[in-house]
Amino acid sequence: MFEFLFKYPLDQFHIGTLELAVSGEIFIALVAVTAILVLWPLGYSGLARRLGNTQWHRPILLSLLRTGLLAIVLFSLLAPQLVVPVERHERGRVAILIDDSLSMRIADQAGSTRADYVMNAFAPGTGVVAREIETHFETEFFRFAGEVTPIRGGSELSFSEPSTDLAGALRQTFDEHSGEPLSAIIIVTDGADNSSSTMTDVLTRLRAAGVTVHAVGVGTEHFGKDLEISAVRIPREVFTGDTLQAEVEIRYRGLDEPTASLLVEDESLIIAEQELILPPGQNQIKARVEFELKEAGPHGLVFRLPVTEDEVITDNNEDRLIVNVQEERINVLHLEGEPRFEVKFTRRAVTDDENIRLVSLVRTSDNKLYRLGVEEPEELADGFPTTPEALFPFRVVILGSVEASQLDTNQQQLLIDFVSRRGGGLLLLGGRHAFAEGSYGESSLAALMPVVLDSRAAAFRSEVKIEPTHIGLRHAVLRTLDSDLWPRLPRLNMVNPIRRLKPGATLLLDGRNARNESLVVLASQRYGRGTVAAFPVRDTWRWQMHSRVPVDDRTHETLWRQLLRWLARPAAGRIQPHLTPQQGIVGQPVQIFVDVVDPAYRPLGGATVRLAIDNPIGDRTELELDWESSLAGRYQTQFTPTQSGRHDLHLSLISDDKVAATGTMYLHVSATGREYHRSELNAPLLQRIADETRGRYVAAIDDSNLTEAIATPQSGRLVTNRLPLWDAPAIYLFIVALACLEWFYRRRWRLK
Repeated sequence: MFEFLFKYPLDQFHIGTLELAVSGEIFIALVAVTAILVLWPLGYSGLARRLGNTQWHRPILLSLLRTGLLAIVLFSLLAPQLVVPVERHERGRVAILIDDSLSMRIADQAGSTRADYVMNAFAPGTGVVAREIETHFETEFFRFAGEVTPIRGGSELSFSEPSTDLAGALRQTFDEHSGEPLSAIIIVTDGADNSSSTMTDVLTRLRAAGVTVHAVGVGTEHFGKDLEISAVRIPREVFTGDTLQAEVEIRYRGLDEPTASLLVEDESLIIAEQELILPPGQNQIKARVEFELKEAGPHGLVFRLPVTEDEVITDNNEDRLIVNVQEERINVLHLEGEPRFEVKFTRRAVTDDENIRLVSLVRTSDNKLYRLGVEEPEELADGFPTTPEALFPFRVVILGSVEASQLDTNQQQLLIDFVSRRGGGLLLLGGRHAFAEGSYGESSLAALMPVVLDSRAAAFRSEVKIEPTHIGLRHAVLRTLDSDLWPRLPRLNMVNPIRRLKPGATLLLDGRNARNESLVVLASQRYGRGTVAAFPVRDTWRWQMHSRVPVDDRTHETLWRQLLRWLARPAAGRIQPHLTPQQGIVGQPVQIFVDVVDPAYRPLGGATVRLAIDNPIGDRTELELDWESSLAGRYQTQFTPTQSGRHDLHLSLISDDKVAATGTMYLHVSATGREYHRSELNAPLLQRIADETRGRYVAAIDDSNLTEAIATPQSGRLVTNRLPLWDAPAIYLFIVALACLEWFYRRRWRLK
């Protein structure tokens, strides 16, 4: 009976909702307006006056019946409908992603290239596996490398893209199908991902949405014979005269010879050569090679390994990068609280270094300072600087045997800003007025120190034998010093007993006194942008003047030069650029971020920053950077290189129509990127992708069961059915019933 009256079963009304062509509020308003405009002109208002107060209910009842009748008619005209959610099962949809990068050209897939396998198995419409999948599922094909692009045929695959972004491909595919039923994603790749994208987030999203990813691994996990430079780590900016140490990561497999020669070339000129031992039973070593770049400017370095017979890939035997050698001077300020030999011999140690200018302030008596190394009469005439503009032109500050009370609160905060904000280096030397003995433990400067200061020692003095730690031997400050010389060096004196490091600090030199107690000799830590080093000995000059030290020994000079250069390295200029990625690829955008600061090294917003890019063939591109207001002092732009080779990027900060600061950086652009580096089949990554999304990983040689691995041949999605109610019999019966009731009462009360 209910279904006869309302067209649909009662359970449909339980799970559904009633909707009109217009909202309920508008419907009520229409009924009210209709009652006012229609009912009263029909005479009910006059009827109420004729019947009087004793029969007032009659016109009200008739008005209600007429209003109800018109409301039901209006309700029917507004097309009422029952909205019922229904789960609709559809044929499963599968997205097939095909790796279109250069590494797919490697010939390690059963005697043919990886690309040949993909064309035979997964080319849209013609691939053997692709046709089988298309018979069971609605199938879409895409090629990917850096971007995901739909394809209709195998002819659209070029296998020439110079980068691979697996996480980005999965993320883009998921986002573009977020509103559609997707049974599975099949990704056909070698897994050689050379992007900076992280896989964890996209796998979490896929798993939460119930999207399964099946991975088909193409290629071999281990090349038969290969020699590869997989990574080179070296500072990208150095000073003239610096000795560089490059850490080169080398992978090898199946070689006939247990040795190889690593060459370093600068503009085709061999500047270093390192003979390598390749131990059997391993497949990776780290080599360190040292060299010096004497001329200022950019140096295009090539790290090269010899090509051996029958290597699977030879393109990964070299790596290229650019190192910029800066010619600008390193300004160092040395503050001493008393005259002592350390000042004289420190200055002598750096005299021959044209890059270092050492300015010394020595207190000779109360309120009297002796200045050494100043270039102008007015320089530091008032003593230690009190403003950022006076201190920040220096890159390194040395505090010798000077009490904390000699620096007022403003100067101490200035030193903190110098390190944390400017990126400067702070070196703390030992002495009778230094560290705890100089009351630094109660000063704000204690927070900068890499060491923990105990209470002041009473008349402490100890001779210590000094030796480098394991980390110190490889550190930039000590690595050019012969490891055999340390036992021969004379002991040094310490009057500041320091035994503990702060968490995160690094111990470079350790000292042992007569009782074999360990004392901190040289320790460092990063603080903000800069570096702080504690060197609590008071007479390093003994390593130059002691009778046991040969006249031609350069240990003292080398140590001081390398220590000051290393401390100065983080202190950048007012324009601090960053590139993403650091190695460019032809045809792919490079993001350029520039942090700009004022003379006090505070972030500078709203400035004009211009960029001029000179490419290898001499063409210049000029851009103006956008200020990213969400991050103070950060400006950004991007450009897409079209030529391989070195690109020179010149930055200018414009203030009052004048160039206030400049900066230069260099970018090496490659046509092939790093597609041939670490290009063996990355089965563990593909297995992880499949496992975390409840999919299956299969090697290309075992793809015959791939169709069976794709679960849920039909996928369900929630849709809504809209069932019309305007013509329901109950509506017609209500209209007739109300009309008959009105007629009945009018006849009974003998009303016209």
